[in-house]
Amino acid sequence: MLGKLFKYEFKSTARWMLPCYAFVILVSFVNMFFISVNPYSANPIGNTLINSMRVLFAITYGISVIAMSMLTIFMAVSRFYKNLLSNEGYISLTLPVGIDEHLSVKLITATVWIFASVAIGVLSLFILTAREVQFYQMLRELPRAYAFINIELNGMLNVYVFEVVLLTVVATAEIILRMYFSMALGQLSNNHKIGMAVVAYIGINFIMQIISMVFTVNSVSRIIKMDMFAYTSVDAANVYTALSQYGFISIIWEIIIAIGFYIGTRYILSKRVNLQ
Repeated sequence: MLGKLFKYEFKSTARWMLPCYAFVILVSFVNMFFISVNPYSANPIGNTLINSMRVLFAITYGISVIAMSMLTIFMAVSRFYKNLLSNEGYISLTLPVGIDEHLSVKLITATVWIFASVAIGVLSLFILTAREVQFYQMLRELPRAYAFINIELNGMLNVYVFEVVLLTVVATAEIILRMYFSMALGQLSNNHKIGMAVVAYIGINFIMQIISMVFTVNSVSRIIKMDMFAYTSVDAANVYTALSQYGFISIIWEIIIAIGFYIGTRYILSKRVNLQ
């Protein structure tokens, strides 16, 4: 049954996301073409037309990327709300599938589409700059540059890359679960459920920003070993170690917060769900 849920979820969301991705890539190729065209010729009308098309498709590209980002977030939010917190929840929550399975499917699907959107955005930038930058040569030089930086960082680059990737995945899951928890809190209200969900999200974000700011300031202070106003130089090896520790602590922090939002959402869906 879990496999069927994944299949249904990806199939339902792919109907919107894949055409959006295709459009972004298509607009990127069109922009690459107009960027490579020399606008200067003996015909002033041709120059004006090419420059106008450049501007038009550059604007179209920007709008399409923004639309792709908004659609990704909208799909993550709407699928959760529609399937579990609206009238459709009566059917979804009576299926022979537990709350954990429902949450896992929604979370994993949303995470996959978010990273897919980021990948499409990066790919579109590569397409745009392929003719202007020696892109393939740059790719060939990446391993050498990576090895050089790794030596300069005393072999810590591998650790940093792993921590950044893991932190990105965990932080993305935490943000999604934060939205789910806010929607779950909002549906506890008898009236204005969507409005209350927005208020809950803003309130949670405000509290999280304060906590994160305090955590970051304390961590950075430890890394550079500074008093309130005095800076003292430190050994590079200690800085590398402190940075790694900061990344590890950040990952643990995001995992704890994500688990908290998951447990809160699960409890509301299983004990306090209000579909009236």
